[in-house]
This record gives sequence, structure tokens and C-alpha cells, in this order.
Amino acid sequence: MTQQLRIAHREGDGGTSEPPAARLRGDSLARVGGIEVNAAVELGRAELRLRDLARLGAGSVVRLDRLTGEPADLVVNGRLFARGEIVIVGDHLGLRVTELLGEQA
Repeated sequence: MTQQLRIAHREGDGGTSEPPAARLRGDSLARVGGIEVNAAVELGRAELRLRDLARLGAGSVVRLDRLTGEPADLVVNGRLFARGEIVIVGDHLGLRVTELLGEQA
């Protein structure tokens, strides 16, 4: 089951509904804009021994390598693309992007 990514933009972005990245890329983005990519938000990671993994059950807690308040990662097709904060959008979780990462990621 694939979920559609819904993107909401903030009010007051210069009177246009396009995000800044789309305005910069113009025609080149229009050519490939319909291609689907796999995007995931990563809250953190943990290394577990197989025996510890086998012991997990309902109510188990896995400690992640991130501290409370640290940004989550937006990973697109396996590459780090952006960072942001987890937000609630209606009955769903979302990511408010706070940092777009370029080639350095």
C-alpha cells in the first residue's frame, strides 16, 4: 500500500503556491516532477543484538540514538534529503522541514 505525500506550504511565501526549490528549477523539475520516489522519515536508529530483537514484544521500548528535540531525517531513495521537526497534521504525523540538505549530505 502506497501513501501519497501531501505537502502543505506556509502562508506568506511571496504570493505563489510553489515551494522555493520548484521556482528555482522551473522547466527541469516540470519534466521529472511526476516520477515517484520513496520517502521516509527517520526518527533515529538503534543497534540490537539478535537475542535482544527476539525478546521484543508488546510494550517493549527500543532506545534510539537521538535525543528529544533533535530533528528527524527525511530520507529519499536512501539518501538524506532534509531535516525537520515532527508535527501533528489532523490525525497524522508530518515533518516540518527546517533544513534542506545539498550535496554535503
